Amino acid sequence: MELSFLQDFVVLAETQKFSAAAQKLHISQSTLSRHIQALEAELGCVLFHRTTRDMELSAYGTLYLPYARKILHTANTAELRLRDYSARQEKTVQIGVVHNPDLYQVSECLMAFQSAFPDLSVSVTEGTVSDLAAELTAGRLKLITMVCAQWEQTPENFVFAGERRLCAVLPRVHPLASSDTISLSKLNGENLILPEKNNVLYQYLTHVLNELHVHPNIIYHGSSSGASVPLHSGMGIMIQDEAIAALHLDSDVVQCKLEPCVSYTFGLAYGEELSTAEKTFVRFTKQRYQECASKIEISNK
Repeated sequence: MELSFLQDFVVLAETQKFSAAAQKLHISQSTLSRHIQALEAELGCVLFHRTTRDMELSAYGTLYLPYARKILHTANTAELRLRDYSARQEKTVQIGVVHNPDLYQVSECLMAFQSAFPDLSVSVTEGTVSDLAAELTAGRLKLITMVCAQWEQTPENFVFAGERRLCAVLPRVHPLASSDTISLSKLNGENLILPEKNNVLYQYLTHVLNELHVHPNIIYHGSSSGASVPLHSGMGIMIQDEAIAALHLDSDVVQCKLEPCVSYTFGLAYGEELSTAEKTFVRFTKQRYQECASKIEISNK
């Protein structure tokens, strides 16, 4: 059913004159007549009794008029809501972030963006790398933080933020703690404390260990905060991102590099057809990551 035909019907019912209704609707009288006839044919009843000059609602038309008005009101309300939602979406940055957003400089970036653009809002969804990648592919998310191992290719639309690596944290009294670098082959049969199984760092490490045919004894896989107890109790070696590992260091434990290195890049992946707010966020992120990289280069000199 054409909503415009309902509008024509309501206006004609209110004016009860073809000429006045056609003028108000900005259409010809012949067009108005065709619309009313089409509506009557679709409903299977006569809505008006016609005289030479005026129109009068039939019993069917009188019954149908309040429903027609309600339908038009609902349609107009729905259209306004959709326009309002679309306008709000244009000012909202929806981003999916990998677990441990602080690790990949996401939290600081989001806070800086919100401060720089207070008229824009941010909506954050946290998930695994695979789940977020699926959301990006499906188009349900246009911005996600992405982590790629050294053997993986970064997406075409990708803002490089930095590079990290895995390291070992172990009790100072452990036999392997005397060296600055630990060969992954020496982890064969060792008790390991690892991130959660759905964590990308866990997946990267187990991938490399399987490639090297190294089979450790995994005694714990879970959050980094939960790993602190078995680590400091001397139960095993913790393998973790170097930034997270630094949080666990004290006089009783040491941090060692791994050989071969298990490294990965992280940054922002984005889809096509971004909203104005999303484009603004991508530009802001590129500039901020470049500034952070420049500061790191200066501090290393």
